[in-house]
Amino acid sequence: MPSLPPSTFYPCLGRSASLADRRFSRFRFQAGMLFRTREKWWREGMRKIPHEGVDLAIFEDRDGRTHPLPAGLSVPAVYAGEVVKSFADFLGQTVVLAHELLNDEGWRLHSLYGHTLPLRGEGERLAMGEAVARIAPPTNKRPAPPPPHLHLTLAWLPPDLRPADLNWSILTQPGKARLLDPLCLLAASHDEEDARGR
Repeated sequence: MPSLPPSTFYPCLGRSASLADRRFSRFRFQAGMLFRTREKWWREGMRKIPHEGVDLAIFEDRDGRTHPLPAGLSVPAVYAGEVVKSFADFLGQTVVLAHELLNDEGWRLHSLYGHTLPLRGEGERLAMGEAVARIAPPTNKRPAPPPPHLHLTLAWLPPDLRPADLNWSILTQPGKARLLDPLCLLAASHDEEDARGR
């Protein structure tokens, strides 16, 4: 797997006005928020499939106090890219960006921002760090839903996969996508122990 260039995603998110006012220090993670975990972090139970990314829902301030990530928080683009699709998920919308990064087999890197309200439409191009969406407000669409949070997925997708066909079930089918751990690739300021909230 080729190494990816540094991203300003985590620093941009932490410097947003909503978090800077609360003296943001770092994100905190519970069991079930991390890549490939099976637990549900918001209530008892297990996911049907391993988690496809990371859930950003809690942050710590400089005094060590924890806070929920607020609904309406602007979500920056991981890298420069183009919005290729938005589709409904169980808490809001998922926005998909295609980036100009290819692996050795010609698969393109895509980032997916789940449980959001899109700020950009299909075909719009964004620079790294520009706002692509906002975190969606709480929902009562289903019993015991999780609180507002951002689900972030990174995936290599093959050139023959049309954006119109993208959805969460496609991304979990063998051979259709190669999922990456967003925390390990993007959170240069987190060591593994910090990232897991120990």
